[in-house]
Amino acid sequence: MLTLNKNLPIFAESLSELTKNIRVSLEQNVPDSPPPTSHSQFSTPYSQLLQELAETLKSQNASEVDRILEELNQKPLDTNIRETVEKISDEVLLAEYDKAAEILDGFLKQRKGQ
Repeated sequence: MLTLNKNLPIFAESLSELTKNIRVSLEQNVPDSPPPTSHSQFSTPYSQLLQELAETLKSQNASEVDRILEELNQKPLDTNIRETVEKISDEVLLAEYDKAAEILDGFLKQRKGQ
């Protein structure tokens, strides 16, 4: 008990100093404000491929559409993107490029609004 009473003030002072240092460190690492987000820019790791697909669907270049769809299918896509790519692929198989473009345009507009 004597050792505890003797060391308790030293421990309390060390704990107080540690708390102060943590607070200072946390305050230094907090960003002033989050970066501005633009709803006009939809950004995923695959947004460039999706934009390229949109342009290619409008031109109805079958080999290029197939290449981009194949490239997208090789990527680890989130469920929403994966489902959209599957719908587009189905329409392309039916040579419904306009319908596929509508699906992709709707998806991109929806994502921009988020």
